[in-house]
Amino acid sequence: MAPITPTDSLDVTTTFPVAGDTLVVRPRRKTVSDVIGSLPPDATPSEQDDAVQAAFPKAPMTWPDDAQLGIPGIQVDTFDAEVPALGSNDTPYTRNSPWRYEQLDYRPEGIAGDPLPYRLRTDDYVTAALLLSFFLEVWVVARSYRFLVQQVKDLFYIRRRENLFTPNAELRGQFFLIFQVCFVLGVLFFDYTQEFMTSVFNQVSPYKLLATNVAIIIVYYAVKLVGYAIVDWVFFDRTQHALWMDTYYLGQLALGMALFPVALLVVYFDLSFRLLTIAAAVIAGGIALLLFYRCYAIFFTYRWGFLHLFLYFCTLEILPLLVVWRALVYANNYWVTYF
Repeated sequence: MAPITPTDSLDVTTTFPVAGDTLVVRPRRKTVSDVIGSLPPDATPSEQDDAVQAAFPKAPMTWPDDAQLGIPGIQVDTFDAEVPALGSNDTPYTRNSPWRYEQLDYRPEGIAGDPLPYRLRTDDYVTAALLLSFFLEVWVVARSYRFLVQQVKDLFYIRRRENLFTPNAELRGQFFLIFQVCFVLGVLFFDYTQEFMTSVFNQVSPYKLLATNVAIIIVYYAVKLVGYAIVDWVFFDRTQHALWMDTYYLGQLALGMALFPVALLVVYFDLSFRLLTIAAAVIAGGIALLLFYRCYAIFFTYRWGFLHLFLYFCTLEILPLLVVWRALVYANNYWVTYF
C-alpha cells in the first residue's frame, strides 16, 4: 500500500479503516491557547480577550419572527408595562409588542411580622379608668374622714344605742365605692382570662370582656345588698342593720384600697398569677375574718349564735362568691360561642 499524503482522500464507510477506504487529513483546529501563545509575552488581559474574540467571532443571537416566550403547556399572564430604566433617573420607557412580560406578584411592603399581644398597660382607656377609680377612692376617704376614724376606733366595740355626743355622720359616696371595687375585681379577672382562657381572649374584644366582667360583679353586689336588707329587716332590728352596713362598707373600702396596688402591679408590671392569687387571698381572707367577727358581735351574741352565724355568712358571702365565679367564666365563653 502506498504511503498517505495530506492531499489524498479515503472514503470511510465502516467504523475502522480497511483496505480501499479513503482517509482525509486536515490541519488541527486552532484553540484559545494557540491564540494566546501567538501574542507577545507582555500582552495585557484586555488585549488577550480582544485577540480571542477576533479569532472566534460569534454572530449575534436573534429571535425568529414567530418565537413565543414561556414554557410549552403553561399559560402565562402577560401585559404591556411601563418600566423605568434601571440604575438611572431617566424618563420611563414603554415596552410594547412583540415584547411581553410575565406578571409577577410583587409586594414591596415586605413580610408581615407577628402582631403584638394586647396589654392593659398600653390602653389609654384602662389607664384613665384606673386614675378615675383612684380619685373616687380618695374623694370618699376625704369626705368621710371623721366617720372612718370613728369606725376604726369602734371596730372591736359594739355600741348598742346611739351616742348623743357623736356627730351623725355616714360614709359618703357608697355607690362610687362599690363601683371602684367592681372595676378592680374586673381587671383582676381579666388577667385570669388572658392567662388561662387564651382562646376566649384571642377571639373577643378586650373591652367587651372587661365590661362584661365589671357588669357581672356590679350585679353581684346589688343582689347581695338587697339580700342583706331583706334578711336583716326580717330577723334583726334597724340599729343592728345600720351597724352591720357601716361595717360592710368599711370592709369594701379597705378591700378596694388594698387590691388597687395589686391591680397596678398586674397591669403595669406583669405580676405573675401565682403572686396575684396569694395577695388577693390574703387581703380577701383578712377582710372576711374581720367581717365575720363583726357579724357575730352585732347579730349573734347568744349561746347558739355561731350556728346561725355560719348559716348567715355562708348564705350571703361564700355562696354568692362561687356563683359569681361561675357566672364570669360562663359569660366569657358565651361571648365566644354566640357573638
